[in-house]
Amino acid sequence: SLLWNHYNRFMTRNFPFSVRGEEKLIDKSAPNGKKCDLRPVKRRKNEAVRHEPQGTAGVPVLDTIRKSGVTDAVVVVTRYFGGILLGAGGLVRAYSHTAKLALDAAHIITYEQYTELELCCSYSDYQRYQAMLPQFGAVVDDTQFTDSVRILFAVKNTVVASLSEKIREMSGGKDAPLVRGRRFDYR
Repeated sequence: SLLWNHYNRFMTRNFPFSVRGEEKLIDKSAPNGKKCDLRPVKRRKNEAVRHEPQGTAGVPVLDTIRKSGVTDAVVVVTRYFGGILLGAGGLVRAYSHTAKLALDAAHIITYEQYTELELCCSYSDYQRYQAMLPQFGAVVDDTQFTDSVRILFAVKNTVVASLSEKIREMSGGKDAPLVRGRRFDYR
């Protein structure tokens, strides 16, 4: 996103972020600007943004992220000073508005809990299962063809029981999916 405000230019970039370690994000596309790198993590809430008055950059961007409901994301706002002082109120409005523009333009992805399943079946049953799995929103990860067919797939947790019942019904009780694990995925 790009916002021009009284000869000041504000640029925003969004990134997915996971709080697993102390990953550092370096925005190399804007080496000469003032950066406001904001992660919605408590320990960074009161951290001052370099070269900006306290509470005029980081706090407004963080509030915008919280109000949007977005989690696990980084919003980097870069300000190029254009010679006109905006004052505290102008900076707050500009940083907030720029972050909102970026979040509105972002494609939001919602991850859900999926169960990973494995199904071994005959070649003749494989065609029927291949047609039935998309009806349950299955994500097929792999299909292995040997003396039988082994299908590795995942479905949302809410449909595991009904899918298993449908497979048993279609196969006359001879096939049943085995649970391999769980993961977060989006579709």
